[in-house]
Amino acid sequence: MIDRVVDFSERTTRLSIKNSNLKVESELDTITGPCDEIAVIVIAHRQVTFTSAVIGELADAGAM
Repeated sequence: MIDRVVDFSERTTRLSIKNSNLKVESELDTITGPCDEIAVIVIAHRQVTFTSAVIGELADAGAM
């Protein structure tokens, strides 16, 4: 298992779940990655939004 710390503090971002993966959309690009590789998510920007499914999926995967 890979434990990643993901930091969203630089720009407006939208987080959602697609096919049990975290989908990250910003003005620059869109990327996806497996939730079970994420240990911690840091949200330090006022314009980061996320769905309730993100919280549930990350909690199920053991992230904080």
